[in-house]
Amino acid sequence: MLLQPISKGRATSDGAIILLEAIERSTRYLKGFCQKIFDRHLQNLVVHPVLKLVKQRVYSICLGYEDGNDVNHLKNDPAFQHVLDGELASQPTLSRFENSLRMSEIWR
Repeated sequence: MLLQPISKGRATSDGAIILLEAIERSTRYLKGFCQKIFDRHLQNLVVHPVLKLVKQRVYSICLGYEDGNDVNHLKNDPAFQHVLDGELASQPTLSRFENSLRMSEIWR
């Protein structure tokens, strides 16, 4: 499945995110990883599912945005919004997610 084009008039900081998403769609590596993570949140209150949080964090790191605060720079990036289906998770949300993982989930 090909990604749909991004609307004209908005520039992205790094179009390589589209390549990362294409790799994920063909390998489903991150999706498989996320299936081993138990989401402890009440599902009716979840805004950003686990897969979206993992993709946002992994893609950001792969593109050189290692610091969680970089989400403030990327939140309006059209390529990130497109690949991640809308609004990005905030830095506090990503931090809470990362800190909620148990070592057993990571090793699995």
